[in-house]
Amino acid sequence: MHKTLFIALTLGAIFSAAKPAHNKPPCSKTKSETHSSTSTSPPSSSTNSLATDSFWKPSVGQSWQIVLSGVVNTKVDLVPNVDIFDIDGQSHSQQDIAALHSKGKKVICYFSAGTVEEGRPDVGSIEQYTGKVLPAWPKEKWVDVRVQAVRDVMANRIADFATKGCDALDPDNVDAYNNDNGLNNFQKDDSIDYIKWLSTEAAKHNIHIGLKNAGEIIPSVIDSVAFSVNEECNQINECQVWEAFPNAGKPVFNVEYIDGGDNGSSRRDVGPVRRVDWKRDGGPVGQCPGTNGFSSVVKKLSLDGWVRFCDETEETTALVN
Repeated sequence: MHKTLFIALTLGAIFSAAKPAHNKPPCSKTKSETHSSTSTSPPSSSTNSLATDSFWKPSVGQSWQIVLSGVVNTKVDLVPNVDIFDIDGQSHSQQDIAALHSKGKKVICYFSAGTVEEGRPDVGSIEQYTGKVLPAWPKEKWVDVRVQAVRDVMANRIADFATKGCDALDPDNVDAYNNDNGLNNFQKDDSIDYIKWLSTEAAKHNIHIGLKNAGEIIPSVIDSVAFSVNEECNQINECQVWEAFPNAGKPVFNVEYIDGGDNGSSRRDVGPVRRVDWKRDGGPVGQCPGTNGFSSVVKKLSLDGWVRFCDETEETTALVN
């Protein structure tokens, strides 16, 4: 999850603190690490147009499930019956993704593109480029994505996801500009350049990327991404910002969060499940009021197998761990 989410939850006063291992918001650190812009910035990325390519893009209105805690168990009946599964691309194997394909699912592979998470096998060489810790997540730090060595790690991840068979990518934490990141003069333009670079790099492997949150830069990057993954726009009453995507024929995969639940979040102790208050009426049949026709789900912050849809049905995807 993500810094925008952290701000939203703080303003809404609904959560205490913590998050699953695969989601990202922000924190503070006693020392700010600085990096010279001249020595760290790779060449600027060119805009990647998606208009003429032939590889898979999700469609407006497709249904989805997002599971970032644990590995989806494909050896049992797969629920819910949705079009797309958004899963942790590093935790799942090529065989896991092939099994999801065999069940008729498209797979979006999640990864943190803007932070270093402790325990990931490929981050040892770039820890020197980290900034501040994300709030309440002491094992995760912002990383300077202007540095070529960092981009090399991300390029390797993208190539690995392509080999595994991921249909598209969900790069998280691309909005360091909007957070207390501890990086040297990191600006909005740096995020714009990075997203365009990610898009170009993914296109080398016939894969599209989405934009995770980062609503302020939508006009600058919408031509370089095939979809959006948005957290809590209904909760903070900002879904209109993301309407640019369906207006351009691109889907928004929206997730709203509840306060834990009977199993709770692995990192939160915030009491019972709340009902998401969809703020606006209207929208097509089967779509959630308040999200203007987006593909919306309700999840726990742990992003485990449990999901609630806006018709109030609930299902749980079985996990291996």
